[in-house]
Amino acid sequence: MPKNTFHKQDYFPLWLGDSISFTGTIMANNGVDESGTGSYYVSYCLDWGYADDQPNELPQEPKMHASEFKIDWAVDADGNPVHLDGIQFVKVYTAINQYNGWLGECSTEILDAFDLHPYAATFESGNGDVTLSKKDTVWQGADEPVAGVNSWQSGGCRFATYLDNLWGADYYYAFTVSSETDSVSTGWEQPYRSVCGGAYAGQNFCVWNEDFYGNDTIFAAADFSGGKGVMVTNTAYTVLAMIDGYCMAKTFTNDDYLQLSFIGFRHGEPTDTVSFFLAEKGTYVHDWTFVDLSRLGKVDAVLLTIDGSDKTTGYLNTPTYAALDNFGLPAADDYIEPARVRFDGETAIEIVHGEDMDKISNSTFARKIFHNGNIFILRGANAYNILGHIINKHN
Repeated sequence: MPKNTFHKQDYFPLWLGDSISFTGTIMANNGVDESGTGSYYVSYCLDWGYADDQPNELPQEPKMHASEFKIDWAVDADGNPVHLDGIQFVKVYTAINQYNGWLGECSTEILDAFDLHPYAATFESGNGDVTLSKKDTVWQGADEPVAGVNSWQSGGCRFATYLDNLWGADYYYAFTVSSETDSVSTGWEQPYRSVCGGAYAGQNFCVWNEDFYGNDTIFAAADFSGGKGVMVTNTAYTVLAMIDGYCMAKTFTNDDYLQLSFIGFRHGEPTDTVSFFLAEKGTYVHDWTFVDLSRLGKVDAVLLTIDGSDKTTGYLNTPTYAALDNFGLPAADDYIEPARVRFDGETAIEIVHGEDMDKISNSTFARKIFHNGNIFILRGANAYNILGHIINKHN
């Protein structure tokens, strides 16, 4: 391989003698000297299916996903299709052997790779580093957590639990795995219970507590487009404070709110934000509810933040906790969004946003139904579509 002004080092491994052989697929040369004089080369793209071929972010279909590939495209050495249950390693190599004058050899260069269907964080024992197998207990980043950051993984996602023992007692922030099944909390000493009692699926779930040390980010090279999201509900501790007041936290009224936000990042730049009200307009989330994170798109990190109406000098008095489960999975088929509950406990209602939904938002009972990619509303005994037209009547 000839040297050039960009790479003056030896390419050939000199310790191997005069020759070396490789086996693999070789593609036709795609570099063309458009000038005819060796001053201007163009490397033409193949249509699809190869790394470092098409730009990753093209503005229109069908080319915008041209550098992606599916494992069901796999073939054997003879070109016959094969079925793979999964992939452990991916080898990327240059499949063109071409020299383009002063530009140098045609070579593959990649920045990173994304699993477009990441194995979701379910927080179950064996799903990464989590070792919590018993009910009604918690796991905080390690079997024996150390002071400071305890980093751990569930599925394809990395989390952190921060242990602060500066004042002589252990305080945990950021992410904790819980298998608590009680749905009632008496205060700060019982913060790891979901208000509905237990996980959405399986035994374990995750409780996030805002961390002033800055460990509120989930690191996950993932693509949330196509309906992937997370199951969310309140903790029993937070609901206790909103209903009865607790320490500095006030009893919530119709004017109060608590809002959880997910901010996507890719290469340090935000992609989008998805916000979800844990409480608003005199109601609160009382069951596991799906939050669609599709708008975040491709990310390598997701930052959690929380905001609300009950503050002193800019800081929330309401306990800043939220329960999470099945991070990175889509809603189940025929998932029905649970009704929210009024703080007086008397009436269950769904807070419906958007002009088209206003006409049915005053119902005493209204819920979203996800079915075959469509969203419907269930109110009382009748089902409505998104425009408020009745589609199915039950006696």
